[in-house]
Amino acid sequence: MTTLVNIRCREIAGLTISREACGAQVTRPYAPAVCRTCPVGMAHARGETATCWPDGKRVEERVHEVDRVAARSSWKPPAAPKYAPQQHKPRARKLSEAPMPTKRKPRPTGVYGRRYTYAGRELTAVELAALPEAVVSLGAVRNRLAEGWSPERAVTQPLDVTRSRRRSE
Repeated sequence: MTTLVNIRCREIAGLTISREACGAQVTRPYAPAVCRTCPVGMAHARGETATCWPDGKRVEERVHEVDRVAARSSWKPPAAPKYAPQQHKPRARKLSEAPMPTKRKPRPTGVYGRRYTYAGRELTAVELAALPEAVVSLGAVRNRLAEGWSPERAVTQPLDVTRSRRRSE
């Protein structure tokens, strides 16, 4: 069993503190202002045992019998987590069993690369939509050609305005 001596602080009501802790409060910047100017705390910080307050009253001591006293540096705040960037290793690529082709396959032409005969000339859908006589957009020309319209009809027939009006209502 060990004897632990605490003192009762007169400046802070209800506070019972050890002499070492009282002396440490004097040096802490976030301690109450009363502690930083306390003459008893300053004496404890110097390692002296103050027995009286400045007005002559005795410092009230409380003696406790304890099994053990914690070491001064036994408690430490938890360490900050380490957020180290993860090292990602590039995955090994599987080699395909088939050899790589040396030439690219031609793209399927469909509407985009196909040429259409219009007024004796071979033109693409983009060139057909750019003609001065074209009355519809490129998208409309492509859709019409994909549906099988003739190039002349796809370019010159205007949109059905009555049908588009009914859809927007």
